[in-house]
Amino acid sequence: MRCCLCDPTFSRISRTPTCDGQRDRQSVRVMAMVSRMHSIARYKRDHITPVLARLHWLPVNARIQFKIALLTFRTLTTHQPNNIHDLLQPHCSSRQLRSASHNLLEIPRMKTGFAQRSFTYSAPHIKNSLPYVITGNLDVTANTFKKKLKTWYYTNC
Repeated sequence: MRCCLCDPTFSRISRTPTCDGQRDRQSVRVMAMVSRMHSIARYKRDHITPVLARLHWLPVNARIQFKIALLTFRTLTTHQPNNIHDLLQPHCSSRQLRSASHNLLEIPRMKTGFAQRSFTYSAPHIKNSLPYVITGNLDVTANTFKKKLKTWYYTNC
């Protein structure tokens, strides 16, 4: 069985109110188990953070945001898949602002925390929170964007 905690459906997993952060602990346990399967960690009680750094793995929450940002970039540049492209609306301000050239997306208003876990809300929120150096130019290749994005997440997580 293949376990993928990087799926965009796990968006905002660490901010989900659960019993004592149960989901957070479970996701960290799964990552620790997988890294130990790669036989880098010697003992069960070893700290897992240095092991994940040696494997060049992002933390779970950063990896989820990375996947959503990459899917959003690919959708904006290729306009495919159509059903996801229809969910992303460019931000249109009523006034002339300096941020008009930043390719921002409209973040819809959501009343509940459950609705804020949807792709419609989290994709624009994640993309707009990234620095302009990464998201400013939509003419770059997907590999270049991925490289810049992963480097930024490594340095800021």
